[in-house]
Amino acid sequence: MLLPLHVLNIPEYLYNRYFLAVFFLLAVLQLEAQEKFPNDTAAAYKYLQERGEVYFSFEASSKEVSRLSRIVSVDSYRDGIAFAYANRKEFDAFLEESLEFTVYSPPGEWHRELPSLKGEWNYYPSYEEYTGMMQAWASGYSHICEYIDAGPTTEGRRILFLKITGDKTASDPKPAFMYSSTMHGDETVGFILMLRLVEYLLVNYPRDPQVEMLMDNLEIWINPLANPDGSYFGGDGNEIISPKRNNANNIDLNRNFPEPGISEYLWNEAEAETAAMIKLMDSVQFILSANLHGGTEVMNYPWDYRRERHADDGWFEYICREYADTAQRYSPPNYMTFLGGVTNGYDWYPITGGRQDYVTWFTGGREITMEISETKHPPAGTLSDYWEYNRRSLLNYMEQALYGLRGEVYDAVTGDPVKARVEILSHDSEHSHIYSDPSTGWYFRLIEQGVYDIIFSSPGYLSDTLSVSTWNREISRHDVSLDQEYTFSPFQEDGDEDVFNAFFSPADHAIITKVNLPASTTVSIGLYDYTGRKVRVLYHGLAEPGPVALSFDAGGIGPGIYIVRIRSSRMTAGSRILVFE
Repeated sequence: MLLPLHVLNIPEYLYNRYFLAVFFLLAVLQLEAQEKFPNDTAAAYKYLQERGEVYFSFEASSKEVSRLSRIVSVDSYRDGIAFAYANRKEFDAFLEESLEFTVYSPPGEWHRELPSLKGEWNYYPSYEEYTGMMQAWASGYSHICEYIDAGPTTEGRRILFLKITGDKTASDPKPAFMYSSTMHGDETVGFILMLRLVEYLLVNYPRDPQVEMLMDNLEIWINPLANPDGSYFGGDGNEIISPKRNNANNIDLNRNFPEPGISEYLWNEAEAETAAMIKLMDSVQFILSANLHGGTEVMNYPWDYRRERHADDGWFEYICREYADTAQRYSPPNYMTFLGGVTNGYDWYPITGGRQDYVTWFTGGREITMEISETKHPPAGTLSDYWEYNRRSLLNYMEQALYGLRGEVYDAVTGDPVKARVEILSHDSEHSHIYSDPSTGWYFRLIEQGVYDIIFSSPGYLSDTLSVSTWNREISRHDVSLDQEYTFSPFQEDGDEDVFNAFFSPADHAIITKVNLPASTTVSIGLYDYTGRKVRVLYHGLAEPGPVALSFDAGGIGPGIYIVRIRSSRMTAGSRILVFE
């Protein structure tokens, strides 16, 4: 573990040299511990027999990597060298390419000869210790923490979450946020960072202002370990020893999700871990999430599967840049510098079946992949250093779930929530729009600052369009009431039970409506232009029985043809009027 500057009591410039020297030493030791087997098929099959997967590299162009990523699980690509994992079937297919390759000893074993310090979070817990921690936190902080078992793994371990939130009296719904880590079982730094984050939130609420703000305004879900079968490949009763990337069926879980643009997903090919995640994400609308990985140090954002940019590409780059810049500020000079710290997934190397694309395409949420450690399974004594590098960034990233556009969509007459499509005109593209929640009517739209026209639409309702402004790290709230779409019938003649009529009075520059109701009821009267866009709510409230005439000032309403619509429990009707100077 690297000691802080004030403990060492040395000048800053010497401390920086000390920092770099230690990291260089760790890198050298890691390389010395790593065995290499150039073009050795026998070594590959030895690892496949022992572990069910093999780790190897090969030279390839970016175009070749794009093609080969559908055959093997590409893990990283830099300087013309691709590093990849494969199970037996995948490696057999790779050999048919007749490419030279180098087999490596498993990354999860490379640090074994390095010292591991026992201390505060300077160790990898056993599986029993992990599950015990999760249950103990939920029990000890039951007023702000809930234990969630999302389902079993292939070998019967559990996909566990803690749901953490503060103020339970808030009247408005809280947006849901999710952190999930280590779906590649040998990428273990995020596992420990998520455990530390849980403890940090629980212990510091409400005394830390940022923690209090996050917990009072978010529903925070944390899954420290998404692939326990891979991480505990070496056994449950020990620290994590010799973890592997894939699950117990030797499937890469980050290539196992439904692929955007594919109409049919073969659910019989979904691993138990994948199915558990999809089921949870179908039931909880996470507006923002992140998937923690290791193997390099870079923030990776959608899309992974195609070259075309997401409509919110600028916003994705902005939040990733904020994370990387903050992490770099509190870490050695060489941390989070690969590709400048931020990359579009496809620009780095394409993959299919990844979780961040699934979340962003299918659920309406937004997810990025956080690569937070060059070494996949580093010495336990360095874990506190990674926490120090990333702690502020992890909290700031959670804050991003609070900003952007939000509001409530409801029925103009009943006030009931409405599930509406929320689309930004001249901005949204394929699968970037969102929907308001059908049970609450609330929507949360994360977006970069700017001026936008938003259309709210729902079957059976007239669409409504708003022009709004947003600012980074600020909330812009806009509630919307939608009027039901009416099928007009001829108006009743005088003397009928329900009568509605409207006309424009130029002498008073007013809109006059007349209605005859047999009983007291709630009435909504709106003014619409000829395209159906709502111009103004003229009246919403109780109307007494009998003939009633209402007058509304037409100030600010330009000349043209308009429609006045009325809705009550007994009638829906409309009347065209001509407004002129």
